[in-house]
Amino acid sequence: MVIDMHTHAFPDAVADKALARLSQASHLRPYTDGLAASLVRSMRKAGIARSVVLPVATSPHQCATINRVAMEINRNTAETGLVSFAGIHPDCEDWESQLYSIAELGFHGIKLHPVYQGVPADDPRTLRILRLAQSLGLCVVMHAGPDISMPGRDASDVIRIRRMLDAVTPARLVLAHMGGWGQWDEVAAHIAGLPGVWLDTAFCLETAPGAACLSASDFVSLVRMHGAGRVLFGTDSPWTDQKRSLDQIGSSGLTAAELQMILSENAVQLLGL
Repeated sequence: MVIDMHTHAFPDAVADKALARLSQASHLRPYTDGLAASLVRSMRKAGIARSVVLPVATSPHQCATINRVAMEINRNTAETGLVSFAGIHPDCEDWESQLYSIAELGFHGIKLHPVYQGVPADDPRTLRILRLAQSLGLCVVMHAGPDISMPGRDASDVIRIRRMLDAVTPARLVLAHMGGWGQWDEVAAHIAGLPGVWLDTAFCLETAPGAACLSASDFVSLVRMHGAGRVLFGTDSPWTDQKRSLDQIGSSGLTAAELQMILSENAVQLLGL
């Protein structure tokens, strides 16, 4: 069973505008139209059994709507294979009650994106969410490194993330994009091997023009430096093609045992999928 730990799907009413805005900012062409139904078709083409949808609340008032959509996705998991995390914004006035509600509703975790949300990884508002989420047993997936659509913003840079990790001992924290997209030397020096931290592979082997991604050999080296037992397959769909991403991982030079952990076993262990 292959599990994609990092995907995105947008509500029907906003998908066109959201993808157009993000595509213009990042200069990337999406591989689907961003709808949940298209993600399901992509999964079936690639042979992926489960895809974790990671919604990002870019403002506090979006959380309620995002989480209603996420709950609907989760009601249909048996049919679609989609599993949605919840969204929360660090500036929510009722952040505590929202996290308790997210846990009570059975969500596996939450997604934080310091760049899009405008709240740095090492900001006290982020730290308080991490502490409570972890005490509630929620997995936290955080964008790590610069974002290709917002160059020059350091809210998720590796140094900030390391300061965050020094302040909050992680339990179930996933740093997307192999711990810090494009900042591979910093990841090796400050993130790789830390306990309680998982890395996902989203967009790290992509060959888009101007993308500061890893070569196959450097990717394998970083996986082994951190430990294959705490690396998770992710694609960042719709910004990569799921089948292509799966093929890239498969041909990267990892062993069969490493691939089994990354493609399936680690996510099952982390989330109980």
